[in-house]
Amino acid sequence: MRFKRFCAALLLLLLVGWGRAEARISVAPAIIEAVSVQAGRSFSVSCRNQGQEEVEIELSLALFARNSPGGVLLLEDELSKARAEAFLDLEPRRFSLRPGEVQTIQVQVAAADFHQLQAALLVRAIEPGVSARLAVLLLLSTEEDGTCLGREALVPRSEFRPEPPGEAS
Repeated sequence: MRFKRFCAALLLLLLVGWGRAEARISVAPAIIEAVSVQAGRSFSVSCRNQGQEEVEIELSLALFARNSPGGVLLLEDELSKARAEAFLDLEPRRFSLRPGEVQTIQVQVAAADFHQLQAALLVRAIEPGVSARLAVLLLLSTEEDGTCLGREALVPRSEFRPEPPGEAS
């Protein structure tokens, strides 16, 4: 029993130590919502290094789905990543940030042949050991009214009217 407690305490100490060494990055905004989206439209995301050391950042795209009100499930299989890549372009894909520095990331709609797109811009600090990722959710619709966006599952709204089963777009 003492050995298990010792191991648990040691593991906790190691995790706390790693947490301090981990890069401190932030992104804004966390959610981008847009209607009447057309090819060529661009969105800006700011990435800031809030840590004390230079950090290398790598960006990727994926799709996401909602698994419960407020819950997000990242879809990172090859097909989902390829679909996100077919609709969105990123610039830059990889960059370094000095302490306090901010980099603006451009996400551009490459093709708008969708009714709705639920994509995620994934931002990862490249560092040894366990590294965290941040996600910027993109809820995009080519429709004027944006009723198919479904943001109500991410941010509750009193005016939400659920679609009848089987009629989802």
